Amino acid sequence: MLWKKAVRGNFPLSLLKNTSILYGKQSVRPLSFLNEFYETKKDDCSDKCSCQSIEYPPGLDIDTESPLPNISPYSAHFLVSTGHSKWPSKVEFIPNTLTSLLSRSTLQARKKQPTTLRVINSNTDRPITDKSEESTLDSTQLVVYPNNWLCSNVNEDNISSLVNHVLLDEPIDFNSVGIKVEPFKKSQILICGHMERDARCGIVAPILKEAFEKAKKTLGLEDQIEVNLVSHIGGHKYAANVILYPAGIWYARVRPEHAEEILVKSIQNQEIIPELYRG
Repeated sequence: MLWKKAVRGNFPLSLLKNTSILYGKQSVRPLSFLNEFYETKKDDCSDKCSCQSIEYPPGLDIDTESPLPNISPYSAHFLVSTGHSKWPSKVEFIPNTLTSLLSRSTLQARKKQPTTLRVINSNTDRPITDKSEESTLDSTQLVVYPNNWLCSNVNEDNISSLVNHVLLDEPIDFNSVGIKVEPFKKSQILICGHMERDARCGIVAPILKEAFEKAKKTLGLEDQIEVNLVSHIGGHKYAANVILYPAGIWYARVRPEHAEEILVKSIQNQEIIPELYRG
């Protein structure tokens, strides 16, 4: 999507207490504040409850009134497993990363076929479960939609072959190029949690992730759904922004109290929640 430049959240400094939230190129570390906030909520939430007592901290500049913009169509979403969410603001420009290689390869593929719809390249905090020992890249593993693939041993030598196959339908012999491909069978919930890009997402994402994890446990879905933080996907002022795969449903203004409803309606029953829906 041709996103407009994100507007950073205005988080009241009076709420930060023993922590600091600094924008732009500075570090963003709200952890001690969030820990203190959680402490005030622990007594309200039992192990058996879903997530009704989990809340966002006050003072976040989130747009709750404007009509939600629609998501522009896209051809594929490549999600690099990084095992963490401490990403710099522009993940596509960091050298020696799988994401930077993806950005270059997808750009080249779209130049070969200009009618190809846009491509989304993201980082996730999904653990790296199959890291190539020989590679100097930060990761060699990614999930690909709409193919529903988990790809391992992706590197400088074979990434263009993978991208051209997914985007341009060019033939590929995965064994010959050394890429291990297996079906990604779980549903995946992606929550924008890119703190260095916008503090609102960075603050609400771990709270919402906890709510989804609790709802998963309540509904007995621990083995069927993965919940991951994802880098910049746009729409910061509508935080929290969530993508559901493999359905490809985009939601905004998601709050902890929506977690169980999303799991039941959208994951289990494939229903849309209109007031959250972006496309």
